[in-house]
Amino acid sequence: MEVQRLGQVFRGRVTDGKKEGGFLVVFDCPEVVLEMLAEQATGKLGFKVIVSNLRCSIEGNVLRSFDYEWYPTPEFADRPSDLARIIAESLDEMRNSG
Repeated sequence: MEVQRLGQVFRGRVTDGKKEGGFLVVFDCPEVVLEMLAEQATGKLGFKVIVSNLRCSIEGNVLRSFDYEWYPTPEFADRPSDLARIIAESLDEMRNSG
């Protein structure tokens, strides 16, 4: 299991040796801000990022995950950590500008 925590941003990736899956969520963040973060990440990273309609639960908190194209290949290897970093940076920028 791979875990990355950047303030309110939490990313997890798991594998069973054959299949891989992961999620990236932001704690304590209104849905309208999640949508803004997805738009900003798309612009900064150059690949489409959306807020998924699927929800996950972490310690009783129901959260929406970000979704993006990813495959277990070297070309896509940095996308999960890059996205977590960009979302955390964008969240800080929003907080500091308001």
